[in-house]
Amino acid sequence: MFEAARVGDGIGHSGALAGMIAGTIVGGLIAAVGGIAAGALFMAGIASSCLGVGVLLVGLSFAVGWGTGVLAEKARDSIAESGASSMSKAGTLLTGSPNVFINSLAAVIATQSMAACNKDGPSMQVAQGSSGVFINGQPASRLGDKINCGASIT
Repeated sequence: MFEAARVGDGIGHSGALAGMIAGTIVGGLIAAVGGIAAGALFMAGIASSCLGVGVLLVGLSFAVGWGTGVLAEKARDSIAESGASSMSKAGTLLTGSPNVFINSLAAVIATQSMAACNKDGPSMQVAQGSSGVFINGQPASRLGDKINCGASIT
């Protein structure tokens, strides 16, 4: 279970967009190289079909095309995933409950608490909270919950 969010806790943006872009570029380059290699093998197979090895080269071209497609997809996914898992600190939670404290710090409440984000502005609302824990009639926010700007509570 996630820890409760408190005033003074940090917020951070993930590198998901950068990871998706980098992953797409790397995956595309791998696929392009594989496509060129598969095309060359295919043409060599067609050209040498009268020698009897053409069928083998054509089959190898299909295998190379399929293999590089799988490799490109795995590279794209792993780079995108590593970007999404990285967090850069972007600010702090500013306001919380006036009468509920966790370790002497005010508890953060969804839709009422505010955060300052260095990337998106000084007044961002906490957007998510628990579905089963309430503070002052509102959902209690926890680590990992989102802010309106897309940052997560860290």
